Amino acid sequence: MAKYSAEKNYDKERTLNSQRKDFECPCCGKHYPLSEAELEKFELYREITLRPSPRYLVYYGGYRLCPKCYRRRDWSITLPFTILKYGVIIAIISIIVAFIIDSEKYGLVILGGWLAIGTPLFILSFIIPYTVFHKYSKSFDIDKNLKKNAVDWNPKFKDE
Repeated sequence: MAKYSAEKNYDKERTLNSQRKDFECPCCGKHYPLSEAELEKFELYREITLRPSPRYLVYYGGYRLCPKCYRRRDWSITLPFTILKYGVIIAIISIIVAFIIDSEKYGLVILGGWLAIGTPLFILSFIIPYTVFHKYSKSFDIDKNLKKNAVDWNPKFKDE
């Protein structure tokens, strides 16, 4: 996988892509107009500045994805955490209720049950989405995506 290099000259690819009005999605390989592109942020490079104070300046680019692949890629990241969040809430509430009712009879049984069931579910909630959405969760090659016009050099992201 090739990474962005500040020393490499990308001017030829940039000028060829500036004329194009479409892009090829890096995940599914279908062509879409630029107006339908969803951007995913990636770091181009960092540089150290000494003035006004020592710090890093980080420059970002954006990969263009079709809306369908962008949603699937987002699901592969947010789905496990959503399952984990609700599972922990349900487990805590049921354990508290069981300890209030009868700690010796129900409390330890419920606690042990959640540990026995919750640990494999926790592991599976991360494994299943990554295997199902594997091709959407892979990282991208910048050199291949330049040929597909799937790199935006000056992106404007929704959350900024």
